[in-house]
Amino acid sequence: MRQLLRFYWLLSRDQLVSPAASQKMRAIFLSPDIPHNEHKFVKALAGRGLTILRKWGTYEDWLHDSAIIEGPNRRYVLVALTHHPKGDDYLEDLAREVDDLMARRR
Repeated sequence: MRQLLRFYWLLSRDQLVSPAASQKMRAIFLSPDIPHNEHKFVKALAGRGLTILRKWGTYEDWLHDSAIIEGPNRRYVLVALTHHPKGDDYLEDLAREVDDLMARRR
């Protein structure tokens, strides 16, 4: 998880290989032609007016989601991994709770 956090930090600061590479990677993540799957973090944060640069996945019965989340008065990285039958629900709950806290911070 530390490497995912580092990846997003470098990406957000234009330090992922180079500024040009960082900008290209952000453009790929933001591509409107490739809609987000409506589950995990995206499902939890729907309707909040946020921009989400995201990578999710599964491995066997492990689930993960990771993203840079930007919205009014907040910008943060969220990364989570779970190994549970209700993992999608846990990731959704986590994203809602974290975003509520981040929105109240200001």
